[in-house]
Amino acid sequence: MGISATIIALIQSQIILHTLELARSGLDVNAVIRSDPARLITGVVTGIGFLGAGTIVVTKRNVSGLTTAASIWSVAAIGLATGMGYLEIAIIGFIFLLITLLILKRFSSLNAPQRIIIKYLGGPDVRDEVLVVFNKLELKAHAQKNYIMMNVYL
Repeated sequence: MGISATIIALIQSQIILHTLELARSGLDVNAVIRSDPARLITGVVTGIGFLGAGTIVVTKRNVSGLTTAASIWSVAAIGLATGMGYLEIAIIGFIFLLITLLILKRFSSLNAPQRIIIKYLGGPDVRDEVLVVFNKLELKAHAQKNYIMMNVYL
């Protein structure tokens, strides 16, 4: 994505240079050629926004893909800065992005417990069989009347 954004920015820069060359040659380019560097940048940002939105998955209890979406958008922005020749902005942005991702990685590696609830039919005999299997696997479970609940660290 970043390479594509860089290419688009470089193309826009070349369009501007070509327009300036035509203007220097004495042609009246104001009536014929219009070039705005922000146009392609707007298109890239919009397109990357849609791609990023496609990586976000929302379920009943979980939202995933937010970091991926933000990373895709950030890489596109760094690509645009590089392509437009703003290397200082691109380097500083990359450093901040890297630091942010490293900090987020520390927090995302924390294992939060996930609760699993197993509902069963068949009475106490089935419950006891399930608890025996859990004990063999060294899993702690809490039995209720018609379900077994346990916390699992994924």
